Amino acid sequence: MTNRAATSRIPGLRRIAGPAAAVLALAGCAGSEPPACPSGRALQDAARMVAFGEQGRDITDRRFEARITDVAVACDVDAEDDRQTVRAEMKVRFAAEKGPANQSDAARFRYFVAIAGPDRRVLRRETFETTIPLTGNSTRASVVETLAPTLPLTADANPKAYRFLVGFELDREQLRYNRRNPL
Repeated sequence: MTNRAATSRIPGLRRIAGPAAAVLALAGCAGSEPPACPSGRALQDAARMVAFGEQGRDITDRRFEARITDVAVACDVDAEDDRQTVRAEMKVRFAAEKGPANQSDAARFRYFVAIAGPDRRVLRRETFETTIPLTGNSTRASVVETLAPTLPLTADANPKAYRFLVGFELDREQLRYNRRNPL
């Protein structure tokens, strides 16, 4: 398993690495009384990606299958008179399995992270790319992506009413496949 990180194009939502990434465990908010954190979860229909080769959709045509296996969020809340800022650290674990049609020894994919408000409307969304190496005899591997979203809120807003949503960037055929073959 490897950890990955890089910066993001949207201020307030970025991937991080190094000592800051080691602060949180995948178990979630740490400490005896953690602050009220937004929850994090993978969207059901977008929590799996099956990538097929160009020939067909048989099991022998699979290049890889990737899954989002865990989303954990921990945060600090900085409060001022008229506003508060939620500084979160989110860890997303991806696992991949090599398929018979995989010629590249890797699972390369795009995924998104969105922030949804209390009314479930998406306030912000960003796409990231990552690769899980599947080299040699390795047929399974995983990586953990660490992101550091910030969420500016009014002083009376409840951070728990917000959600961090994660999913694979799927095409229509992949989405139909997931809906026909639920996990």
